[in-house]
Amino acid sequence: MPDYLFYYYAFGRRETFDDFGLILSYLYDDAMAVQETSSNTSLVPIQNYLTTPDGDVLAYSATAGSTITTAVPLHDVRGSTIGLLSSSRTLAEQFSYVTSSAWFTEGRADLA
Repeated sequence: MPDYLFYYYAFGRRETFDDFGLILSYLYDDAMAVQETSSNTSLVPIQNYLTTPDGDVLAYSATAGSTITTAVPLHDVRGSTIGLLSSSRTLAEQFSYVTSSAWFTEGRADLA
């Protein structure tokens, strides 16, 4: 059984997360998390978030040792993140979602 421990500030924001002894800490700017640090940066990089005042993530960077990875989230019309664009302008990650109330079929889009 996982041994996860979550610690919160009085305002309900997560302060730290303990994942089997690997401690993740969060730095906030007002209500938004802007940095996540780890007790073991060789396993989990330092992560920084550039956000708008509304909380939308404009860019994300992860630093592990001397390697810095930067990505910009790509959104669909609903605002869901569907991918991460790397600093070299390539698709670094891709995500897909299916809502519980949506129906879908597999196959060619022009036949659906």
